Amino acid sequence: MVLALHPGDEDLPLMAYLRFFQGVETVCVYLTNGEGTPGDTLSRFPIWVVGQRKLEADRVNALLGSEAWFVNMRDLPGTPDAAMLRSIWDSAEVTKRLTYAIRSFKPEVVVFCSDSRGEGNPTREDSTAMGVLRASMQAASTTIDTAISKGIMPWSVSRLYVEKSGKSLPGEFSRRHPLFRVSPMEIAVDAGKAYRTLRLQLVDRLDRGREYVAANRDEVAAHPTAPQELIKGLPHVSHVLSDVQGAIERAITTSPGGVRSADLTSVARAIDVSEHVLAVYGSSLSPLEQRLMVEWKIGLESLRCSLLGVSVKVTQGENLVTASQVWDLRIVSLKPGGMTDSTQIIFPLALNGEWPVNETLTYHFPLKPPQRFTVLTPPELPFVIPADMYGLHQPSMRTKFPYIIVHKDQRRERNFQFRGNIVLQTGPRRSFVLRTPLIYDDPSSPIIFALQNFSRDPYKGAVTLLDSSRELLREPVALKRKDEIVQDTLYLPTDDARGAGSHAFVVDLSGRGGERSVTARRFSVGVDSALTVGVLSGIDGSPLDDALRVLRQHRVSVSLDRPASSLSAINVLLVDRDVSADGRCDSTTWNEVASWIRAGGKAVIFPQHGRSAKWLEDLCGCSYERMDPLASDAEITVESRELAASPNRLGSEAWDGWVESRAFDGIVEIRRMEPAASLVRSGVHSLVESIAVGKGEVTLVAADLISQLVNYHPGAYRLLSNLLSFRTAR
Repeated sequence: MVLALHPGDEDLPLMAYLRFFQGVETVCVYLTNGEGTPGDTLSRFPIWVVGQRKLEADRVNALLGSEAWFVNMRDLPGTPDAAMLRSIWDSAEVTKRLTYAIRSFKPEVVVFCSDSRGEGNPTREDSTAMGVLRASMQAASTTIDTAISKGIMPWSVSRLYVEKSGKSLPGEFSRRHPLFRVSPMEIAVDAGKAYRTLRLQLVDRLDRGREYVAANRDEVAAHPTAPQELIKGLPHVSHVLSDVQGAIERAITTSPGGVRSADLTSVARAIDVSEHVLAVYGSSLSPLEQRLMVEWKIGLESLRCSLLGVSVKVTQGENLVTASQVWDLRIVSLKPGGMTDSTQIIFPLALNGEWPVNETLTYHFPLKPPQRFTVLTPPELPFVIPADMYGLHQPSMRTKFPYIIVHKDQRRERNFQFRGNIVLQTGPRRSFVLRTPLIYDDPSSPIIFALQNFSRDPYKGAVTLLDSSRELLREPVALKRKDEIVQDTLYLPTDDARGAGSHAFVVDLSGRGGERSVTARRFSVGVDSALTVGVLSGIDGSPLDDALRVLRQHRVSVSLDRPASSLSAINVLLVDRDVSADGRCDSTTWNEVASWIRAGGKAVIFPQHGRSAKWLEDLCGCSYERMDPLASDAEITVESRELAASPNRLGSEAWDGWVESRAFDGIVEIRRMEPAASLVRSGVHSLVESIAVGKGEVTLVAADLISQLVNYHPGAYRLLSNLLSFRTAR
């Protein structure tokens, strides 16, 4: 079990190594959904990003042959101390949910992945959240049984390990598989591409140095453990099962090059031995022995299918299903051919009548492909689609409909059991989602909604925008076919009578579609209308670019690969976070930007991370470093009168009511080049800093301004406007 605080924190190279190089079954458990982590695409829609990231995490795990499981605790990056975090999370609830995961998946090894938000912080080994998680997990792995009544038996984890920062990657992660000719790191990089919402942030996480140290309830071991040692000596095999273990070992041979192989006769013999042990000793085996025997039997049957060249072609009429819906499952072909009446297909979920097949209570059928089956979904299903509406609270993002093909051959060794799963995603008959529950009160601010049809019935209706007293807008909508998705936009009509503050609206879908609430915030911000701001960003739908729209600040988009043509037309360059992480900005980009700044330009730069951010150190001698997130109400000191005064006055209200965190990063001086002035501080941490570069100036912004902009915090917009206008007196 790989345990991660947020999607994107999981150790992908380790998971690839264990699954594809050691044959280990893996599951990744995520404590939170990472609400506090900004998205690298459309991040101005934070709820959509969280739902999308859960789907991406599920996809990443599927590519690595792993299972994804979500504990769904709130992500609280700016909690000031462990005691408060425990009280908010309610550590008993964390332990309860982790206990359920442990008893469901029964891991022998648990690896705690490091908290990416705290990486690079030299003052501590663990983040606050990581410390609380470890304490809860260690309690969950040994807790007294509380769920026997639910059929979930106690389970004790054999080994606990903690992932720590190391000087380099373990050598095992770069060695290529003797058969597949690919390394765990290459597999991890390929799987990580499924994280579109983390595409900039994940780049430098994958190849950072790491090591693994054993942990117990009280302490962490001093010496690291090599990846292959994490599972050494596992599973523990009792003397009752030693005959089965011996038969398996005799069936598998390894070549000098490290390629494993097996012959059909030896594998069939090992299966016979396992069936004999289950028949004779099954009732007296311990839970651990029973689980081990089941896993061995399934693994041996899978190996026999591979040796026989068994393959099944399956098509399904639906990928998205709703409750009480009939869908088609077709077994198109089964190889090798020559199937007889002794070939059957079993549907385990039809055993208790929950998923009826072919309108009967039968769960097994003779199989002679091609063959069609009809399946009726249960009247109650856990919905996961749309992910930003239903999936946020689900532990799994997929529903599996398993099947087993059992073939009895005239030659006993050619018998086989083939196991497969039909993966389905579930949703209501029709979904109605509001992508923008919070907007700026302005006619240019879109209210974006989406409809999706899971049923085969067409739909016609209207979406209506209402305030407290009247209908403002009505938009006709139609869904003509199953699985159709319609996304559209409404805009608030101009109304100068609405003053500053928050105003409530309702978006209503006719035909029992439900109502969705919209909050529109209005506030005034002074801007320097003489400025033209260039935006250098690799993020689609960047919150910084949208903030400039709200400010009505004249802006232009600056090319990532050849910025010089745009720089001559701007006064200020706004550099979005991690802009160079995906390699679209090369040395030419930064040479042109640096030349422009040194000639008198001003750049406002948000956090940059990893090796790709070396340009920032070369430019001004400073860089950003991740740290344990500062509490969102941490004390703030504005040290520049000019910044606090123009064009907006920044009083204490500018800092009240921040969300997520004051900052995830700190500004660090790598080498002194030009005089630097701290403009905003929180204790010992410099959150905004101005540095002279030639005739120009760089302003570094470590404060978590982006989360506040997405939340339409008036003080954050005023601070951004002041940062754009600010120039240090020389």
